[in-house]
Amino acid sequence: MLCRISGFAPGSTKTERSPIGLEEFFQITVLSTNGLFPVVDCRMQILDGRRIVATLSTPVVPDACIRIDCKDAALYGEVLGCWQEGSSIFGAIELHQAVTGLSELSAMRREFENPPLLQDSAHQLTA
Repeated sequence: MLCRISGFAPGSTKTERSPIGLEEFFQITVLSTNGLFPVVDCRMQILDGRRIVATLSTPVVPDACIRIDCKDAALYGEVLGCWQEGSSIFGAIELHQAVTGLSELSAMRREFENPPLLQDSAHQLTA
């Protein structure tokens, strides 16, 4: 299970945090093949296991692949559907993958880009 919050709703008394840092207000990036990656503002209404119901700033087509950037994770999923109630647009999202520990991964990448052995070897060659 990606998230441990069940039945989260704005203004509820539940204060437990998701282990991946998903906040009440978040953005989804719609991943597409045409090179455009629109960003949609969202507000969480319900988080239950891998499923999210959120209000959206604009509709997103069903089956669209999406990414949600968290503090130290990226979540990938798909839009199950969108609907309008009054002036609000809602979307149902199912999360499929979570990539966590991005800051540690970034630090490891920097370490491999400039390994100490290569720096010492380059210094010795120029001396």
